[in-house]
Amino acid sequence: MFASLSGAKASPFSAPPILPATFNEDGSIECRLIIFDLDGTIVDSGPGIKNSISKAIGKMGLPAKSDDQLNSFIGPPLRVSFQKEFGLTADEAEEALYCYRRFYYQQGIYEADVYDGIPELLQDLRNKGYLLAVGTSKPWVLAYRVLSYFGLRNYFDTVFGCYIDGRLDSKALVLQALLEHYSGKNPLSAGRQKGQEHSLSLPGSAAAASPAAARAAMRQAATRAVMVGDRFYDVAGAKAWGLPTIGVTYGYGTAGELREAGAALVVDHPKEIGARL
Repeated sequence: MFASLSGAKASPFSAPPILPATFNEDGSIECRLIIFDLDGTIVDSGPGIKNSISKAIGKMGLPAKSDDQLNSFIGPPLRVSFQKEFGLTADEAEEALYCYRRFYYQQGIYEADVYDGIPELLQDLRNKGYLLAVGTSKPWVLAYRVLSYFGLRNYFDTVFGCYIDGRLDSKALVLQALLEHYSGKNPLSAGRQKGQEHSLSLPGSAAAASPAAARAAMRQAATRAVMVGDRFYDVAGAKAWGLPTIGVTYGYGTAGELREAGAALVVDHPKEIGARL
C-alpha cells in the first residue's frame, strides 16, 4: 500500500488507512482528500522568492544567477538548493537561508499572484464536499500567511509545511505529517491546531460539507487522497507514501519533468482538475 521513506512496504499509518486516489478509465478521479502544493500550484510566488534569493546571494557574496536559473529554487527546500547550486556547507546554507528569510519576510512574501482559476477550483471542490489541505516545502507559518493574505486560507482544512528550524525539510516528511494527522495516528497538537483552525465558512458555500464532519468520516472508513503539484519534488514526495499526483504545467515545472517523475495526470489549467473530480 504505502512505501515508507526507508523503503519498507508496511504502511506507517494506523487504521483506517489513507489510500491512493483511483484514476478511472472514463477520466474521473475518486478521492476524498486533495493535497495542494503552494508555490507554483496555488500562487505564483516566483517574483518574491527570486528577488529575495538574489538579495541573499548578493549579501553572501555568491555568484549572481539569471532569472531562469533562479527558477530552480522554486519548489525544493531552499537549504538543499543553496547547497546544490553554490556548493555550500550545511552551516553556510543555513546562513544563506537566514539572509533570504530576512528579505522574504519583509517584502518578498507579498510579491506573488494567485493563479487564474484557482479560487474557482477551490470553491468548486469545497462545494462538492472534498477535504482540502496544503502540503508545502515552505515553512507552514509562511504558507499560512500567504494564503491568508490572498484570501485563500479558509478553503483549506489544514496547512502543513516544514518548520523554521528545519524539521520536516522535505516534501515526503511534510506529507508524512499530513497523512498521520488525517489517519489519526499523530494529529496536530492543540497549540499547532489553534494556529491553523479558523472559521471555514465561505460566502456562497452553504452547501459545502463541514470539514469537521469530513475529518470524522475519514477516520471511520478508509479514504483516498491525491497530491496536486508543479514539480518533480511533489511527485516524488507523494510517491514515497503511495499517493498519485496531478501535475500542473502552469507553474514552474514542465510536462516532461512531471511525466518523467511519474505524475498520474498532467494538466495545463486548474479547471481541468475540477472537471475530473
